[in-house]
Amino acid sequence: GVAAQDAGSAGGVTTVTGTARWVDNIDEGTDSVNSDGFDANAGSVNTFRFSFPSDPRLTGDATVTANTVVSWSGENWAMMSADTYELSNDGGSWLGESTGFGGPEIGSGRTIIFVGQDGYGGLTAYLHGELDLDSATYEFQGLIYPTAMPEVPEPYSAE
Repeated sequence: GVAAQDAGSAGGVTTVTGTARWVDNIDEGTDSVNSDGFDANAGSVNTFRFSFPSDPRLTGDATVTANTVVSWSGENWAMMSADTYELSNDGGSWLGESTGFGGPEIGSGRTIIFVGQDGYGGLTAYLHGELDLDSATYEFQGLIYPTAMPEVPEPYSAE
């Protein structure tokens, strides 16, 4: 652990790289058509295996619950999602939220913000990944901060 925390760090912030691979579907969720006429799915649950050789604090199995909206146009499609993550290993656990998007012309990207729990309390992991559709694997890069994520500010209002 200590060597991984020191490698690539700046001011206590650690640079990380790794993958997340789809493992199993636990619950298909509920399909519907939303009020705007798009296909939607609420509450699908999947397991992903996270592997971060650069920092084992982010290695382990994650349960991912997703809500998605998909637009279809023949063979073309576009997707957006909002997800929650529960990732744990022997050192602690992480709770995360993410947003993602995808389509055949733009690829598929995802940003996850993990909040450390248990042995990882006080840490924040901020990850961005791109999906390889053929292997169902995300390639992630990001940072682990030894502090909480800043609050989202109120929008600016000119006087």
